[in-house]
Formats: sequence, C-alpha cells, structure tokens
Amino acid sequence: MNVYPINELAGAALTSAQRATHSDLRSLHDAYFAYTVDFTSPNPIVMGTWSAPFECDTVIIGNTNMRTVRCTLRLGNTSGENVFTRTVVAGGEIMIITLPQKTTADHIRLTFTGAAGENMYLGQLFVGRAITLPRFVTLPQTNLQMRQDSERTFGGQVGGVPSEMLRTFAASFARVSAEDMRAIDEYAQSAQNVIPHFIDPYPEARGHVPPMFATIERMGERAKRAENTFYWNTSISWKEAK
Repeated sequence: MNVYPINELAGAALTSAQRATHSDLRSLHDAYFAYTVDFTSPNPIVMGTWSAPFECDTVIIGNTNMRTVRCTLRLGNTSGENVFTRTVVAGGEIMIITLPQKTTADHIRLTFTGAAGENMYLGQLFVGRAITLPRFVTLPQTNLQMRQDSERTFGGQVGGVPSEMLRTFAASFARVSAEDMRAIDEYAQSAQNVIPHFIDPYPEARGHVPPMFATIERMGERAKRAENTFYWNTSISWKEAK
C-alpha cells in the first residue's frame, strides 16, 4: 500500500497561460482548501519551477476532464535536461504516474489534451515520493458512506437533498516490525487527520480498489504481540475527501 502525504508542489512556483482568471493554481496542492482550477483552453500547459532540486518518484493527477497528458520532468529548470518524459491516457478519477526510479528534478511541464471545444479543469496535482506502508492482512474493508438523511411525511413521501457518497477504506496490519511502525508514525504525523492526500491501497489491483483522495479517519491502537521481540498489530482507516 502506497500513501502520498508530502506534496513537493507546495514549494514550487506554478504558472499557466491558460488559467482562468478566477482560479488559483495553488488550489492544486493546498492542504486545506481544494478548489478546481479552470482553464480557458482544452489544451492547457501547467509548469512548476523549484528553487532547489528535489527527489520524486510519482506524479498524480486527480479530478480532471483531460484526455491525455504529457509529463516532463527536468533538472536545470527550463534550460536543463529532461530526466523523465511520458505521455499517458486518462484512466479513472485518479491517475498515478510512477517513475521507473527516484529522479532528481527542479522543473515540471504538464501538457494536457482535452475534448475539442470543452475547456479543461483540474482538481488535484501531486509531485513527490510514495511512502510504502507494511503489507496489510487480507480482508480489508471498503464502503460507501452516505452523507444525508431522508425524511418521510405521514403519507410516505420522501424529502431530502441528495449528496455524493464518500468512500472509506480500512485495513489491519499484523506483526509490524519496529522499523515499519516508525514509518507508520512518521506518515501519521505528516498527514494527521485533517490533510487530504492520495492513497493507493492496491497498486496491483486498482481496478478493484481504486486510489483515493482521502484523510486518515482513525489510527487504531497498537498491541504488542506475544513474542520476545517487538512486533505490533495495528489498524488505520481512511475517508474520502472532496
């Protein structure tokens, strides 16, 4: 299971000549206020530049009506060399681009292609490194959580305002080593339960359990196993964020 709590875009200067005037590119990575960024073209270009190089292994694009995107990472800003280039076709609400290896970069260029005559929008963008959590036990739980209550009149007529349901995911971790437990602690400290971030529960089976943009809902208690060495059992649950 991979989680992505630290977005390097927070330290980048983002630009796009096709950004709609009412939109702010910082919404793509803001930890608390996520508004969709609108563009005045079906084929916008988004660029980000950092003042210092950083390591990354993943680019994630979420909540968009794009058809394809060409992702280019560069070292040496606009005059440097390309260290990664890939064109991918949109598939699913969240698209994860995994680099072949950790790459050092300080510039990104995303060239989107949308439907003809339809201006593009983009909800979330992540550039950074994946944190791999220990393998969880079988039988994780996933659910759709309703966010509204229906009311009925005496005659049985139903009233209420429909709202989109939220997905949840919960997993238990058994016999977690002390080193892996420190990784879980570091992840929880960086994300806490208020910062939305991407999670990829089943990288090898995304068709069955797709990635989510979520927050940690609950960190379960950790129980030391009845062994001489320190191994732990614990659990984590997540709830989708909009």
